[in-house]
Amino acid sequence: HFFGTLIFPSWGFFQDQESDNPESGQVVKINHSSIGVIGAGAWGTALSCLLLEKNRNVKLWAYEDQTAQNINQYRENKVFLPGVAIPEGIQAFSEINQVAADCETLVVASPVQKTRSLIREFKKVLKSNYQFVLAGKGIERESGCLLHEIFEEELGTSGNVSILSGPTFAMEVARKKPTAAVIASANPELGNHVQDILHGPRFRLYRSNDLIGVQLAGAVKNVLAIAAGIAEGMQLGLNARAA
Repeated sequence: HFFGTLIFPSWGFFQDQESDNPESGQVVKINHSSIGVIGAGAWGTALSCLLLEKNRNVKLWAYEDQTAQNINQYRENKVFLPGVAIPEGIQAFSEINQVAADCETLVVASPVQKTRSLIREFKKVLKSNYQFVLAGKGIERESGCLLHEIFEEELGTSGNVSILSGPTFAMEVARKKPTAAVIASANPELGNHVQDILHGPRFRLYRSNDLIGVQLAGAVKNVLAIAAGIAEGMQLGLNARAA
């Protein structure tokens, strides 16, 4: 019970902040403008499906024309998230202008190493007044920058940036498996907004103001996991793996 309380200290608290209908048990969709997702890989596609549960319109940008066509025609991302039915409310585009035109919130789910070049390519479209949710994990190799620092350098601000991180496998989120994650932002209003559009019965989203700590934890966890796997493969024992 101690560890359950430690990990989920406010499970009941967040119920008052959700748009759930207590009589029907269904999530009521809220009237936000369209939300854009940049990147139609496994994680971007899964986040689009999750966002549609509480928001009426989601636009998804795909780098590949064929990926956008597959999503719109077959309602499936056959390359990056096969076997998951993509709801009709998600529209996929290969032109960034069509996604960003009427979206106030943009979820950026591109790989960290590609993010800076992506911003530079679409800088005329990705204005600094958007509300950004950065969903990548990692540190830029060339500069050592974290994601919010890349946005600050390229767009001149990081005050409208939030960081989405946590142990979140795309396929499990898309299949509506229980998941907990964190949204970090120095702007409390932005943190509340992102929680409002993402938090739900199966995707628990907890707020933080520690942008750097959340990003470093998301980047380092994979390194530690690889090291633990090596220790396990070499049969070094539990002590070595824990160390």
